[in-house]
Amino acid sequence: MEETKLRNRKPKTCAETVNATTAASIGTKSTDIHNAKDDSHSKGKAPDGTVFRVPVTREMVQSLMDPREPKSLFDILTLATLLFEIALLFLLPREVSQYLFLGVFLFWRLAYNVGLGVLLKYQSDKRGLVKLAQKYRLFENPRSRKWLKTQLSMKMHQDYDFDSSPIEYNTWLLFRQLVDLILMNDFGSYVCFAIAWFNTNPQSSFFMDEQLRWIGGIFLIVFNIWVKLDAQRVVKDFAWYWGDFFFLIEQSLTFDGVFEMAPHPMYSVGYVGYYGISLICASYTVLFVSIIAHVLQMAFLVLVETPHIEKTYNPPTAPKRQPIVAESLDDDATNLIKSALSTNHYSNYFRRDLIVFKNFDLCQSSDLASGLVMVYAAVTPFLVQGKWGTIYAVLQAILWRLFHSAGLGWLLYAQSKNKLFTRHFVKWGGGVDEAFQNWKSIYNLSSCMTYVSFITLCLKLYSLPSDWTYGMTLLRHTLGLAFVCLHIWTSVSTYDVLGDFGWFYGDFFMDDHPTQLLYTGIYRFLNNPEKIMGHAAFWGFSLITYNHYTFGLALFSQIANVLFLQFVERPHMQKLYGDEIRTEAGLTKTLRHAARTIPKNLPVSVQQEIAKLVREQAPHVGLDGAIKETIAKVEKVFTEENSNVDAKKPHISISSSSDDELAEGNNNSAYGLTLSHLRSSNNDAANNSFTIGERIKVDWIAPDYHGAKDWIGIYRLTANPSKKSTTASSHGKWHWTNVEYKQEGDERVAVFPPDAPLKTNGSVVFSGTKLPWREGTFEIRYHHHGKHKVMARSIPFEILAPPMPDRDDQDAIQVLLLRLVQNVLDNDPIKMPMSPIDDYTYLDEQRAKKVARVIKLVFGVEFAWEVIVADTRVNRLSKRIQHALNALSPFSNQQQQQVRKRSSAASISSMVSLSTSPSNSHLENSMHPIAIAMQQGSRFVDEAYDIHESHSIKTATGTSPAKQSPLHSMYLS
Repeated sequence: MEETKLRNRKPKTCAETVNATTAASIGTKSTDIHNAKDDSHSKGKAPDGTVFRVPVTREMVQSLMDPREPKSLFDILTLATLLFEIALLFLLPREVSQYLFLGVFLFWRLAYNVGLGVLLKYQSDKRGLVKLAQKYRLFENPRSRKWLKTQLSMKMHQDYDFDSSPIEYNTWLLFRQLVDLILMNDFGSYVCFAIAWFNTNPQSSFFMDEQLRWIGGIFLIVFNIWVKLDAQRVVKDFAWYWGDFFFLIEQSLTFDGVFEMAPHPMYSVGYVGYYGISLICASYTVLFVSIIAHVLQMAFLVLVETPHIEKTYNPPTAPKRQPIVAESLDDDATNLIKSALSTNHYSNYFRRDLIVFKNFDLCQSSDLASGLVMVYAAVTPFLVQGKWGTIYAVLQAILWRLFHSAGLGWLLYAQSKNKLFTRHFVKWGGGVDEAFQNWKSIYNLSSCMTYVSFITLCLKLYSLPSDWTYGMTLLRHTLGLAFVCLHIWTSVSTYDVLGDFGWFYGDFFMDDHPTQLLYTGIYRFLNNPEKIMGHAAFWGFSLITYNHYTFGLALFSQIANVLFLQFVERPHMQKLYGDEIRTEAGLTKTLRHAARTIPKNLPVSVQQEIAKLVREQAPHVGLDGAIKETIAKVEKVFTEENSNVDAKKPHISISSSSDDELAEGNNNSAYGLTLSHLRSSNNDAANNSFTIGERIKVDWIAPDYHGAKDWIGIYRLTANPSKKSTTASSHGKWHWTNVEYKQEGDERVAVFPPDAPLKTNGSVVFSGTKLPWREGTFEIRYHHHGKHKVMARSIPFEILAPPMPDRDDQDAIQVLLLRLVQNVLDNDPIKMPMSPIDDYTYLDEQRAKKVARVIKLVFGVEFAWEVIVADTRVNRLSKRIQHALNALSPFSNQQQQQVRKRSSAASISSMVSLSTSPSNSHLENSMHPIAIAMQQGSRFVDEAYDIHESHSIKTATGTSPAKQSPLHSMYLS
C-alpha cells in the first residue's frame, strides 16, 4: 500500500477539521476508552464528577482456569456451565449433539448481542443499570452488600476497596460477572458446535484441498488470537468490558496496534477465526452459522457501541449564532443588512447531484437520460439471441471500461495540465461551475455504465446450478456475495470521507481545495481503498458466474483502474499536496511492526509472565490493610443504623398504595384542565383555537391524593374511542405534572414526590416538538401515575394554519417565517434566530420537516427539508418562497404582477427620496421594531410581533406605503 491517498477530501471548515482530527485519533473500539497503559495509576471519573483511583482487575481467563486463584460463585457458575456443555458433547450421540449445540450456541450468541446489547443501551441512554442498583439498594442492603462485597473482592487485587468505590464502579464489576458468563459460554458452545459438525470425510477434486484447508484455517485462527491479544493490550479490561458506559478514565487517548490496521478490529478482523474453524471443519453449516453470528456482532456494534462512542467522545459541537441586533444601526450595520438582503441567494443554490442512483429524479434531464441509457444497455443483450448477444455484452462492457478508465482518465489528465475541460466552457460563455456540473453528470453516467454492462454480462452468462452441494458451488456464491458487500461498504465509506467534492475529483476543477490532507475514516487504514477493495464486486460477480469472460474482464478492469490511479490521480495529488501525502498506510505499518516485534518480544513476554506470577504470589501487607480494618469497624455502626431506617420505609409505600386506590376511584371532579394562550397579547383570543406552532399553556388542578407521576398528553379528538382510558400513542407530546429536575453531572434527572414537593395545581407549556404540527381538532388528557387512566379532559381545541400574508409583502412573510422557526426551536433564545438575517443553525431534519409542512399549508408550495436547512436564514427562505409563488402563479396573473411591481418600485423611489431629506434622515439609522423589542424582553417581543402582523395586514389592504416599517424598503431592494 505504497500508493498515494485517493483524491482530495471534501472542503471542511476549521471546526470540522478539529473534529475530524480528533475522530482520527479515536477509532473503533479504542475510541471507547481513555486507554490506561498502567491501570495501577488510572483515575476514574463518575458522571457526577467524583474522581477515584481505578483498582487493578484480574484477567478473566487466568482467574477462571488457574486452580490457585480463589473462585467466586460467579466463577463456579461459569465453569459449571462450560463443563456441562463439554460433557454433553461427549455423552450425547452425534446426531443429537449437532442440533443441540446449534441451539445452545445461538442462545448464547443472542444473549451476548441482544441481551447485553439491551442492557448496555439502557445504561448508555438512562444510566439504567446504576439506577437499578440504587433502586433496589444492592450495595446498601446489609445482606446483599455483604455477599456482593465478598464475591467482588475475591476477584480483585488488594488495592480494591468495595466500600470506597463509587456505585458506578461496583455496578460495572457486577456487570462484568454476567459478561464473563455469557462470553465464555458463547466461545465454549461455538467450539462444541464446530466439533459436533466436523466433516470427517470431505469430498474434493483438488489434490491439495485438505492441506490448504488446514493451513488456511490455522492461519486465520492464529491471526484471530493475535488480534484479540493486541486489542486487549491496547484497550485493557476497561474497554473490553464496556467500562465507559459506566464511568470514564482520565487519561489520554491512544490509537495503535490493530486499531491502525482495520476499522473496529475486535468486531471485523477479530472474528476471522470463525472462518478458520469453518475451513477446518469443512462444513457449510458451521460457515453459515458463523456468518450469522458475525452479522449479529456487527449489528451490536452499529446499534449499541457506535451511538455511545459518538455521544461520549465525539458529541456534536453546538453551532454559535451572533444575531445582528443593536440599539441603533450605524452605516456599517446598515450596509451589512443591505448586503445580506440583496445578495443573490441562488449563488449558493441547493443541488442534488446524481451519485450512482442516489438522488435520482425523473424530472431532471440528465438523470432521465442516464436512466434510459442504463436500461437500454441492460436490455439489449437479452434481445439478441445466441452467441451474438454474448459478444455484444462483452464488447459493451469492454467499451464502457475503456471510456471510463482511458477516456475520462485522459480528460482528467488534460484538465490537470491546462484545464482543457474548463477552457471549453469558458470559450462558450460558461465558467468553472458549469464545467464541473457537466463533468459530474458524465462521470456518474460512465461509472454506472461500467457496473451495469458488467452485471448484464454476468446475468447473460449465468445459469442456475442443478446441484448446489456439488463441488464449490455454494462456497463460490457465498464468497461472491461477500465480495459484493465488501465493495458496497468500501464505496460508502469512501464517499463518507470524500463527500461530493472528492467523489467527483473536485480538486481537478476547483482551486479552493484544502491545503492539508485528513486521513479519516477508511483512509486511516488504507492509502487507496479503491485500488483493490473498490473492485471487489467485479471479482464477486465473476465467482458467482464462474465464466472465463467475466474473470478476464474483472482482471482488465482492475489493471485499468491501477493505471488510472498511477498515471492520472497520483501526479495530480503530488502536484497539489507534495509532502502532505502519506507514504505508509495504517495496515502496512501495523503488519510490518508486528512482523518485526513478535519474534523479538516472545522471550521477553515469557519473562514478564513469570515475573508477574511471582509478584501476584507475594504477600500483600502494609498500611492499606490497617486502614481497611479501621474503616470496617466504623462502617459496622453505620450498617446497623441503616437497618433501623429501612424498617420504617414500608409505611411510606403503604400510604402510597392507599392514595393510588383513592385516585383510581370514580371521583374525577377534583381534577381539571384549562387551556390558554401563552402570549400576553392573545389573552382575549378564544382558548379553543391555536395557530400551528403556537405555545399552549395548560393549567391543571388535582387533589392532594393524586399520583406522583401524573402526566398530560395531546391527542387528536378521535384518536381514543374511550373517555376513561387512553389507547393511542401521544408520539412524545406529553409532560409530567408534578416533577422537578435536578442536574446530575451532564444528565438532567426527573424527581417525583416524595423526593419533590407534592403540588395540587400547576401549569405546563407545550411548545416545539411537543406540539402537533398539523391542522385538526385535539384534546389534552390528564392521566394517573404513569398509567393511561384518564382523570380529566380539556375542551376540544383547533390547531389552524396561520393566514397567508400578501405575497408581495416580504416583511409580513419574514415575520411569519421568523415566528415559525422560533416556535419550532422551542423559543429557546440560545437556538432561535432573533431577526430574519440570523442563521437558524440548530434547525435539524425533524424540525425542518415541520417548517416545510407549515409552508405548504400556508403558501401551497412544497420544499424538501434539505432546501430549508440549506437556506440558513429566514430572509433567504422568504425570497425562495416569493420566487416559487411567482413561478407557480397562473399565466393570467403575469400582467397584474408586472403592474404591481412597477407601482411598488415607484413607491420605493418616493420613499428613498423622502428618507434622504434632512427631516427624514433619522429613518435610515432606525431599527426594526422587532429588533428593538428584543432588547426589552420577551413580553415586548410578543407585542411587537402582534403590532407588526396587524400592520402588515393593514398595509396589504391599502394602507399608505409611508407607514411601513423602516427596513421595509431595504427588504424590497
